Parts: sequence; C-alpha cells; structure tokens
Amino acid sequence: MREIEVQISLSDDIIMGTDKNVSCPIPTSLQLIKQNEVVNTLTVCYHRGNTYLGLESGKVVKIDADDNVTPLIVCSMKVLAIRAKDNRLFVLQSGSPHTVCVYDPNGNLTSSWNHNYSTSQWFHGARLVLINDQVVVADGRKELIVIYSESGIIMKQIPCPYINDAIWSFMCEAGQNHIICTSYKQSKVFKLNLTSEEVEWTCTEVPTPEGVVCYGRDYVIVYSYTGPKWIWILNQKTGKNVEANGVPLLLRNGY
Repeated sequence: MREIEVQISLSDDIIMGTDKNVSCPIPTSLQLIKQNEVVNTLTVCYHRGNTYLGLESGKVVKIDADDNVTPLIVCSMKVLAIRAKDNRLFVLQSGSPHTVCVYDPNGNLTSSWNHNYSTSQWFHGARLVLINDQVVVADGRKELIVIYSESGIIMKQIPCPYINDAIWSFMCEAGQNHIICTSYKQSKVFKLNLTSEEVEWTCTEVPTPEGVVCYGRDYVIVYSYTGPKWIWILNQKTGKNVEANGVPLLLRNGY
C-alpha cells in the first residue's frame, strides 16, 4: 500500500513525506484518503510519524498515526510556521516583533529569538524553513529572506522584493542552499539560491499560488486557490509547468 505523501491544511500550507533526494514519477492523480478536522489551522508539519498543526489561536497540536489529537504547545500569538528537525520544533509566531521559538518533543521551550519588528500581527510573508543547520525566515514587510543559525544568530539577509507585502507567502527547502517561494498577491513562484542570492527561475503560470513543496528532487508541487483548488506540478530545475497541456490537478472530495 502506498503511504500518504501529501498533506494540506485549510490554511493552504502543504507538506510531503517523500524523500526530497530521490527521483519520483510525475503525479497524475490525487485521492483523498482521510481528513482531520482541527479549527483554524495556519500551518502544518510532518516529522517522524506525527503531524504538527499550528493554529490561529496560538496552539500547536500533535496528531499521531492513530489520529489522536494532543495539545502540545500554547504560544501567545498566532502560529505562522512550524518545522521540525532532530526532535526539535521550530515555531514562528506572530507579534510585535515576530518570534522564533524552539521546543523539545514534550513542548518545553528551549530557546527563542525575535525575527522582525513589524507592527503587524498577521502574515506579511513570514514563513520559516530549515536548511542544513540554518533557519530561513521570510520578512515580506522588509523584503528580506533572513538566514539564522539554529541559535538565532543572523548569518545573512537577502533582499527579495518578490515577497513584498505578500500576505500569503509560503516557502520550502529545495536541496542544498535553495528555497522555493510563492507570492500570492503577485502570482509568482520563484527559486532562490541562498549562496549566490540569485533568483534562478520565476514562474507566473500559477494563479494565486499558496502552499509549495518539493516532490523528490525533480518536481515542485504548488497549491493554488482559484475558485476550485488546484495542484500544479513544476519542474524544479526550470520552473516550467510539466502537466500535459498545462492543465493542473483538481482537488476533490471536500477541498
């Protein structure tokens, strides 16, 4: 039986369990296997058999393989992004300033640092991914991609006007030293080289792109809300749409 590969929250965040370093066939269809209803989910993360949900209420809950939902963390503000590494949860919460918090598997806070000094408490392109030993966070208000060490030291800040004021902006890691980002307001998907600071490609085919994730090492899956909700498949090297006749996959069964 094939394992569940794609998980999508109603916030339009998207994650995948497929190894990003292997070659995968192009997805040709989607089947809804199950749904877990958790109110006001903003972000989703899968790690070692558990799914972690960040909620608008500021809570982080864990869903295990048996679909048991367990409250894990209570933050003071909205949870904008959550990612996991080596039994640590990196949580980006909104506020003035936004804050990156690191928790152990039991939900105990081990470290934290301020991310930006926006007066807004909403998204403004604030998303977080983990690459190597670095924490990469977008700051749409300042038009920056900020790279921190895992202890919160700023290593680099990369100008990135594509995320300017993009309230629904998502990111995913794409191999060594690359990220792929979406800009909802500008209807753009782009691949950024964190070493050279160059945008390697830009795709404008996907209308109002939201969640994004790499499918193996060859493809990128982008979640788009355009009335019905669609999944677009892009070539990770070029950003070109690889669907036959340019037609994306339509999500059914409740989405």
